[in-house]
Amino acid sequence: MTKLVHDGVYTLITADEPISQGDILKNCPYLFQPTGNYRVNNDQTVDLASIEAKVGRIDYSMVLTNSCDLDNDGKVKYILLCPLVPLYTLLRIKRDNYYYNHLKDDLDEDSFIERLQGYEQHRYHLLPLSNVEGNNFETEPVFLDFGNIFVLRVNFVRRFALNDKSNEKRLTIYFSPDLTNPSDTLRLVITRYTNFLKRNIGIPGI
Repeated sequence: MTKLVHDGVYTLITADEPISQGDILKNCPYLFQPTGNYRVNNDQTVDLASIEAKVGRIDYSMVLTNSCDLDNDGKVKYILLCPLVPLYTLLRIKRDNYYYNHLKDDLDEDSFIERLQGYEQHRYHLLPLSNVEGNNFETEPVFLDFGNIFVLRVNFVRRFALNDKSNEKRLTIYFSPDLTNPSDTLRLVITRYTNFLKRNIGIPGI
């Protein structure tokens, strides 16, 4: 691994490194197809399903597919990616009563933030701030959004990560500080994503 900087959680690596679980990619293509209703004002809503889907870009996305599967050529055809959402975006969504129905509650903003930071919102996982310069994780809290997982073909993601200028250097949380084992941060991410899936498919006792 070409280790450029390591801050105890994130490692900055170069584009020629293989894609691994925990890698954070910039500007991944994403097919936006809104669902539900958007409140224009107190008297009017718009059915978002009537809006045509379009391809956009996600500022940051994390690879969730297992590294062992990615290392085994041909084992998986698609990579599972999870968008990263900054705190200010979640607060805007909550204030505007956007199409995220799960954010419609009576909590004030401070209580809502406390729930997010305390992992009480199962859909979201707070990532640690980074000391690596040149990314948006230095000052603004960011959350993995398990409710908006998307997939892209493995070969496309590999080419994209290698050739896209914004990904010449990328962060990863795969490795522990000694660069030999998956980090505790990544283990927690995968555990919480698994628990989110269990809750959404209705496994008893979850």
